[in-house]
Amino acid sequence: MLRCALAASDNSLKSLEYHVAGLVIDYRDVILAGEYYRKNGEFVQVRDLSKPFDLDVL
Repeated sequence: MLRCALAASDNSLKSLEYHVAGLVIDYRDVILAGEYYRKNGEFVQVRDLSKPFDLDVL
């Protein structure tokens, strides 16, 4: 869940704090924010955070 919060934060500490706090309320919202973008009113999966990070990206 923390990986989803980190991905959703988009390099913003304030956003990271928001998403970590959101884990207590409803973790599914944080997963949605971390793995999906909204395009033309539809959610499109752009990440699969259940898989390990690619070391080439780091």
